[in-house]
Amino acid sequence: MNAIRIIEEKIGHKWEECRKIDDAAQVLESLAQDLIAKKINACTYIRSIQRKNNYDGTQTIIVTYDNNVRSTYIISEH
Repeated sequence: MNAIRIIEEKIGHKWEECRKIDDAAQVLESLAQDLIAKKINACTYIRSIQRKNNYDGTQTIIVTYDNNVRSTYIISEH
């Protein structure tokens, strides 16, 4: 399974990439922690979670935090 996490910071009106992680285990663990924090623990530091299906067999999940940082997860379906 392929998984990528891109951490971006908002500078001005643009999102700029700070870091890119492609270790699938670490990416999936981070995504699970974000989903648990927001959906089960009702944390307030995660503003939104958006998900969309891509036409290439991947999903993009964007987690936006309250400190002008967001994580974009790109997860393959297989």
